[in-house]
Amino acid sequence: MKKLIAGAAAALVAVLFIAGCSPADNASQNISQSAENFRVTRQLTVINGFTDSVQFQLVGNFSIEVDDSDSQLEVTVKTGPDTFRKHFVGLSDNVSYVVEDLDQTTDADAWVYKVFYLPQQPVTVELEK
Repeated sequence: MKKLIAGAAAALVAVLFIAGCSPADNASQNISQSAENFRVTRQLTVINGFTDSVQFQLVGNFSIEVDDSDSQLEVTVKTGPDTFRKHFVGLSDNVSYVVEDLDQTTDADAWVYKVFYLPQQPVTVELEK
């Protein structure tokens, strides 16, 4: 009986917590969850603050985590129904990054992603399945 009451109390707290969130909070949570489940096409841009130049770009369906202990971004890209690739981007005092959600309005292949290295001149590497 105690387990039933504890479970009901936990459910009530969860409902009250969710009900207290604003529509913007709910939308933000839903977008973040969709992106982390590889359902949103995004673009990662890494910028050198000293030179104001773009050093790296990645476009695709990916999950991104900041690893503060190693000063790096860990980016996992979904490249197929059950295939993934992982990229690491070093962070420093002069490096910043932006992640944008892109609206995919075409019937593009969901498993193709692009990586751009841009130290001086744009170079595109398109990775196929």
